[in-house]
Amino acid sequence: MRLSVVIPAYNEEKNIQFLLRSLKKIIEIDEIIVVDDGSRDRTGELAEKEGVKVIPLKKNYGKGYACFEGFKESRGEVVLFLDADIKFKKEDILALIAPIFNNEADMTVAGFNKFSGKTKGGFGMVKNFARIGLFLFTGIYFH
Repeated sequence: MRLSVVIPAYNEEKNIQFLLRSLKKIIEIDEIIVVDDGSRDRTGELAEKEGVKVIPLKKNYGKGYACFEGFKESRGEVVLFLDADIKFKKEDILALIAPIFNNEADMTVAGFNKFSGKTKGGFGMVKNFARIGLFLFTGIYFH
């Protein structure tokens, strides 16, 4: 299976190159797409310098829209969505995709530390929203 990584990015010039350079070291990744969500800094320019596909949006539409635009352009059978301001170990990414590649799961979700040092953000809300949606569609409560 081919793996595409989609990164919605808004004003992430301080983080984007480090993230992309780290991702390019993971041979399991076939494609990296940065969706520059109307950034007012050099996010898109710096991503292009790293040789990845960049989708520039004329204005900031938000993370969900940016993710969908990247998804539409992705070529992989598996799509990994990553925030532009995360830090991770290669093993983290491999652990996230292994259940999918091993046909043990259709989807995985993980939380990583942010470059900014913040420990809280919208992830709790996202998890709860996803949990409700999954319950409504499957009748199964996920932890």
